[in-house]
Amino acid sequence: PPDPPFRPPDGQDQRLDTDVPGRELSVFPEICGAGDRVYVTWYDRRDGDTDVYFSRSLDAGESWSESDMRLDTDPPGAAGSNIPRIACDGDTVCVVWSDQRGTYTEIRANRSLDAGATWLTADVRVDRAVPMDGPSWNADVCMSGGVAYAVWQDARDGLSDVYFSRSLDGGKTWSVTDVRLDTDAAGAAMSEFPRIACDGQRLYVVWQDERDGEPDVRCNVSLDGGQSWLANDVRLDTDDPGAARSLQPLVACDGDRVGVVWSDDRDGERDIRYNGSENAGADWFLEDVRVETDAPGASASYVPVLDMSGSEVLVAWEDLRNGFSDVYASRSTDGGAGWLLQD
Repeated sequence: PPDPPFRPPDGQDQRLDTDVPGRELSVFPEICGAGDRVYVTWYDRRDGDTDVYFSRSLDAGESWSESDMRLDTDPPGAAGSNIPRIACDGDTVCVVWSDQRGTYTEIRANRSLDAGATWLTADVRVDRAVPMDGPSWNADVCMSGGVAYAVWQDARDGLSDVYFSRSLDGGKTWSVTDVRLDTDAAGAAMSEFPRIACDGQRLYVVWQDERDGEPDVRCNVSLDGGQSWLANDVRLDTDDPGAARSLQPLVACDGDRVGVVWSDDRDGERDIRYNGSENAGADWFLEDVRVETDAPGASASYVPVLDMSGSEVLVAWEDLRNGFSDVYASRSTDGGAGWLLQD
């Protein structure tokens, strides 16, 4: 496809939502890159209730779409479409979000095969919960080899569970039957905030789980593109089960290496903790690792972000050790076993 035509003046940043500046909220941007292609999605109130929007750059951010594009295809502003997540693989882009057009919140998706130039004329539903069974929300998506993989939390059986679906055509059609990944009794305890990472056919899904009391971090793994999963999910925080809050984990992977980071209040205020695997989730550290270097539990650290390349792992987070929030980061060169002596 041709390059987007709009290029901001040299030295200036670029506003990607192309309605009237500052007229309404445009929030929670998400970004994905593939070579020089950069794709951004967010949700936006310009027409009433929230809609999902998209913009792209084909030259590593030098120029951007002249007009943004709405991805939810019900009438503009008619129902809440929010918290979009984006994945890409070359020219294939898939966006999933929570959508309130039905009786309960659903997971819906749209996809492009031409680097975001055109999209499906009608977005599609991902979750297979029967209407009136309960809401589905907090979706995430990853993509590998043109296949899109989605997870979300779903209350069809009572308290929310974690569900999975895949699309072999990049997000146009999804599995006829979705799969529950938390392996306790369905609907018995809150399993929420799922996140997914993938490399080839290796899929790693993490979430916070209350089956033992306070939330723990749990993980399930597929090595065949989501056709099969572990019979029993794995707990990754290594204090006593359910003894402290281990919250909102994130996962990243590079082949058989996988890392998971979360915020954890076992020592008082929240700290950032990490667990990793070198063999595609077959084995994990015997003890999780505290990442930051101030006194344990002395001040709150939260909202971590994570990236991994080979044995190098990077983590950044919000940190209150100095009063108001600062942003700190740390780096490991051995797969997360050891971290910088000073963050």
